[in-house]
Amino acid sequence: MKTVLCALNSKYSHTSLALRCLKEYAVDCGFAPDIAEYTINHDLRKIVADLYAKKADFYGFSVYVFNVVETLWVIRDLKKILPSAVIFCGGPEVSFEEETFLRENPEVDFVIRGEGEKTFAEVLSSFETAPKSELRSIFFQKQLEGVSFLYNSDFVRNPSRRPVCCLDEFPFPYRDRADLLRNKDRILYYESSRGCPFGCSYCMSSLERSVRTLSLQRTFSDLAVFLETNVRLIKFVDRTFNFDRGRCMEILRFLRDHDNGITSFHFEMSPTLIDQELLEFVRTVREGLFLFEIGLQSANPDTLEAIGRKQDTMTLGPALQAISASNVHVHLDLIAGLPYEDYSSFGRSFDVAMSFFPDVLQLGFLKVLKGAPISFETQHMFQYSLRPPYEILENRYISFEDLGKLKQIEEVFERYFNSGLFRGSFLYFAEHLFSGGFFSMAESLTGYLQENGFFAVSVSENALGELLHDWLLSLPLSPGVRKNCENRLAFDLYRKSPVLNPPSWLANLPDQKRLISLLKNPSRFLPVLPAEVRGIFPGEDSKKWYRRARIVSFFFDGKKETYLFLYPNLSYVIPLE
Repeated sequence: MKTVLCALNSKYSHTSLALRCLKEYAVDCGFAPDIAEYTINHDLRKIVADLYAKKADFYGFSVYVFNVVETLWVIRDLKKILPSAVIFCGGPEVSFEEETFLRENPEVDFVIRGEGEKTFAEVLSSFETAPKSELRSIFFQKQLEGVSFLYNSDFVRNPSRRPVCCLDEFPFPYRDRADLLRNKDRILYYESSRGCPFGCSYCMSSLERSVRTLSLQRTFSDLAVFLETNVRLIKFVDRTFNFDRGRCMEILRFLRDHDNGITSFHFEMSPTLIDQELLEFVRTVREGLFLFEIGLQSANPDTLEAIGRKQDTMTLGPALQAISASNVHVHLDLIAGLPYEDYSSFGRSFDVAMSFFPDVLQLGFLKVLKGAPISFETQHMFQYSLRPPYEILENRYISFEDLGKLKQIEEVFERYFNSGLFRGSFLYFAEHLFSGGFFSMAESLTGYLQENGFFAVSVSENALGELLHDWLLSLPLSPGVRKNCENRLAFDLYRKSPVLNPPSWLANLPDQKRLISLLKNPSRFLPVLPAEVRGIFPGEDSKKWYRRARIVSFFFDGKKETYLFLYPNLSYVIPLE
């Protein structure tokens, strides 16, 4: 009996944790399922051809809101050419409203609900000897937990499976060494806990309010494998990693003390649980070791109460600013379309979030997910798309038109600020040019770009700087202020690249004579170089560094500052005076 577990990931850089969890538990039960991963951007016909070539008896698909449309197309075509194959689905997108899903998609033989490891293994065990044609009869007779299916045209929902209390029962999902090495430069997902103590009404995790964890010993053992393999990025899928402050700190200390200088770790953190111990700890870690994603969602007290989040956003300010000032990369989240949050209120939430100076501010839009508590709240008059990902169209508080404006602001902010390309310019412009703050500046820039066709064409990185400068020219600025802004913008341009084709307005040109002099005697500035550059600089041909380095002076608030920019794989910026 051949079984293939399939997933269509959103990007090639992503991997499926669910498939590996199911596979490794099944292996311990004596089965040997294969894994087949693709992306939603693949040619779907080629996916079908690849799956057909495997000639499996069972095909299982991991279905999420981001891949359900493409996955169903694959399933429909696969069933036409392999009608005897058994096809089943699992995942959050099919774990609710299963009857509707099964009746609308007769190609799917059954659905596995909820935590799937044990259910999947029991399904395989049930059909190890029985004919595939008898699967529904076996499900019905055995009352196999966690399975939903159609039986003689009737919908049958077998009892739900109780979650496993001790997660240590489940094997490490990355025991397959070859698979781990093959994917070590992609994003690998890992969970040290399941469930969430909070009850945010828009989130599926609110349905399981208890939290189950791996033991610390087991967690350390798993993480040691990632560190030994030098994987690039591990994203913890724990819904609230710092729900237990003591446990959180134990894991973070382990990762700091065993840092391999390569691997980074991403965590979702609750802002209300950030304490002084964590703030002091993050000062001691390597830059890039940790990435914290912190969900503010809103600064409106009525909104936060309505969605079940107990937090006073303003009192969190000092802690969030301290985290942002550390070596931790900080990603803050806001959600547009929540109850009681109109356009003006969202603008205030935006400014509050930016006052904490995150590395990234992610503007999300409410998804009214199947089974989430918010989907049953009619008083807010949610209108949302019936097509995945079920994104908000409007509600009682914010119009479709205003959400459209926020969509454009989100796109502009993503290109200019979150990308890091013009972060310094944005911070300076918001502080010195707009008394209304970041949101006011984002509105102004977005309006200008809208008038000049930004959203109608594809805009290159080089053109982004030109458009930003054109916008500055459109503002009523004094010559001195405009010159200062141009210097800030020029600095960001050099941080990005050597500026081989400088725009006409760029007065900050490289000092090549000084660069030649410096390259002839690099020992004069070796002490100020980053350690990773210091080791390779003397051994490199000075002609190579002449092409890969720039010395440029800027005038910030009337004061001259000179920097050495190095461009090996990324830009290093070293002040010279």
